[in-house]
Amino acid sequence: MSSGLLHGGPEIAARLRELGGYLRLRGESPFRARAYETAAAAIDALGSRFPLLRDEGRLTEVPGIGDKLAATIEELATTGTTATLERHRAEFPVGLLALAELPGVTLPRLRVLHTDLGIVDRATLLTAAESGELARVKGWGPRTITKLLAALSKGPESRPGMLLLEARPLAHDLAALLRAAPGVSAAEVVGDVRRWQEIVSAIHIVGASRDPRAALGAFLASAPVGEVSAPEVQGAAVTARFRLFNGGMAAVTVVPPEQYARTLVRCTGTLSHLDALAARAQARGTTMEAIDGSDEAAIFARLDLPLLPPELREHPDDIEQAAAGDDFADLVALPRHPRVRSLPHHRLRRPPRSDGNGHRRP
Repeated sequence: MSSGLLHGGPEIAARLRELGGYLRLRGESPFRARAYETAAAAIDALGSRFPLLRDEGRLTEVPGIGDKLAATIEELATTGTTATLERHRAEFPVGLLALAELPGVTLPRLRVLHTDLGIVDRATLLTAAESGELARVKGWGPRTITKLLAALSKGPESRPGMLLLEARPLAHDLAALLRAAPGVSAAEVVGDVRRWQEIVSAIHIVGASRDPRAALGAFLASAPVGEVSAPEVQGAAVTARFRLFNGGMAAVTVVPPEQYARTLVRCTGTLSHLDALAARAQARGTTMEAIDGSDEAAIFARLDLPLLPPELREHPDDIEQAAAGDDFADLVALPRHPRVRSLPHHRLRRPPRSDGNGHRRP
């Protein structure tokens, strides 16, 4: 049995995630597993504040940590483990949970792989994938196995960001809080969430205010955020990056109103999309930084382009198609499949879009 003090929040959070992972491996209540994972994310978000709150007995004030979880955290902090954790460790091979970080290897799938194929680590999983044994398991098609083999060849990697399903409501809640801050005239979700990416590396919100520093300070004072980095100042714009209580990362940028539309464009598109826009601006004797407009449509119009939907701000090809006259009328934007074409007309629909001023329109 492990023993010893666990002073640091990261070590305790790792043990809590381990507990949640074992519950999922055993097929037990996903709600119990999620409780451990939520508490771990909350501890991550607290950062350097965690030891202080623990010493003062105030952990139950943190969203996601109740009396039972606070007692588990205290046991982990004082002994380094719990009886439940040691029981699960005796049941499953060391390192099995780490396989869930690989593409396609969800914990329910991992349970099947362990039970049916005897998978215990990366080596046995690689052997099963290369030998064709994995392909005989339901749900493991050629494309999924190809992605898995590519990930196994790179070595261990950290888990990616939040799922869109989790990140999208959080992002819109944060945008609403920013809009409510004194002096803020508009705010919009940008980045991965606005482009409907399945995996969100970080939530990003852009707001407009005549006093960006004061507006950002008012937002941070009221928002449910964890540890906040020092504000980044670039001209009149100011950005704060912080950890959320679910463990995800987020950033809020506030700019003067005259820079708002341009910043929405810059913070929504991918780098390749932005590079293509910059090249188009240069061909017209200007730069993206010199282009202003009352909304995003005006920015694109200066480049002789129609307003591209956020989910199409991925590839230079989309810009070329727009310049050639494609109005993307056959675009379908669904939560799980942001870009699906050639469906019957009665099934076509789009997600709510922004009018470029932080308001939603049909």
